[in-house]
Amino acid sequence: MANAQDRFNERYDDDKDTYEIILDHNQNGIFKGELIIENFTELQYVKVAGEPSCRGGLTKLIVRNCEELTRLDCSINSIDKLIVSDCSKLEELDVSSQYRMVSNDLEVKTLSEINIGEIGHKLKKINVSDNKLRNADLLDLLGSDNPDLIEIKCSSNSSLSHINVKGFRKLKKLYCGGNQLSKLDLTENSELEELYIENNGICEDDLTFLSHLTKMKVLSLGNIRSTNLSFFNNFGGSLEPLKRMRRLERLIIIGINIDDSDRHLLPRNLKIIKE
Repeated sequence: MANAQDRFNERYDDDKDTYEIILDHNQNGIFKGELIIENFTELQYVKVAGEPSCRGGLTKLIVRNCEELTRLDCSINSIDKLIVSDCSKLEELDVSSQYRMVSNDLEVKTLSEINIGEIGHKLKKINVSDNKLRNADLLDLLGSDNPDLIEIKCSSNSSLSHINVKGFRKLKKLYCGGNQLSKLDLTENSELEELYIENNGICEDDLTFLSHLTKMKVLSLGNIRSTNLSFFNNFGGSLEPLKRMRRLERLIIIGINIDDSDRHLLPRNLKIIKE
């Protein structure tokens, strides 16, 4: 493996006006270690991600003073700490799937800290799925004022028991399956179109807590291939609270005891997945 900073400096150190930085693990060889990207005045896009078949070797990433940066993808690496500062136009951040090989057949998740500082209020999409974040209150992580945030992915952080999405009124997609959530307040998220909360520990007597989400298109509530028998969703009642979801296209209720006799109240072309 090549040293990440050395490889980066060879390619970009004399090109501070570049608008795109891409280090491809397949084409450029796997690089490892810490990487600092800073002081690129025209930089808009950074991709230092691995591939499912070729995990990257970055262990720490610092991106700072890149005021025009809008997209940062550092997924599928071995990062344990991410620091982003003075990137006030950042719109999309993907830091999902950070693992480290400890033996030939065993991987452990590495990412436990994200510090994105004062990134401004332009963020639209964030993906922190498949990591080991604990009790991450997204209002603390992202700041309380991100009016343009439309997509949050935080699935498969197995110790995550609480998230707060109240401040994100334009949110359209929320992926938070495979965690340990016991409740989820969506009262301020009426723009939601896709919601994935499968494989958690949410218990509700009925689906009334979703009845105001009239723009919903995809709704995943069930227990899908869950291996953690101590955490599973338990919803009661019928489909009647969903009757105002006239745009609903797909409903996943695998492994929960929902009475679907009110199926006729929902859109005719709705696909319901129960098993």
